[in-house]
Amino acid sequence: MKRHILLVEDDDDDVSDFMAELNKINIPCKCTRANSGDQAISQLTYLLPDIIFLDVNLPGMNGLECLAEIRQIHRLDNVPVVLYSMGLLSSYKEKGMKLGASDCVEKPISSARLGDIIRKLTLEGRIFDEQGTEEINK
Repeated sequence: MKRHILLVEDDDDDVSDFMAELNKINIPCKCTRANSGDQAISQLTYLLPDIIFLDVNLPGMNGLECLAEIRQIHRLDNVPVVLYSMGLLSSYKEKGMKLGASDCVEKPISSARLGDIIRKLTLEGRIFDEQGTEEINK
């Protein structure tokens, strides 16, 4: 199963670092980028990613505001959102978790940690039948 990641990140260097680490893990993934919170919300009207990595420090709508907007879109209720930022303050982590973040991680992220997060958060709540076919457990 190819996992679809939405990466909400405005910094090109951080996107390059994320993609380099993503390419090191043995998980088939497709990654879509949004450059801002507003662009992410717009893309989420037609995308249904398996997981969202959301930078906190974004131009315009910041990551916490974007997270609050994402959690108002009911078809995204089961999509994990990971706050992903440099020097993530404990107050941001606490507020993010209250707003519905699934995890909070600091940049840069290692491929091992990235793989662990993707495996854990995209397999939670899923079950497999005897033939190995995935079924969503709702």
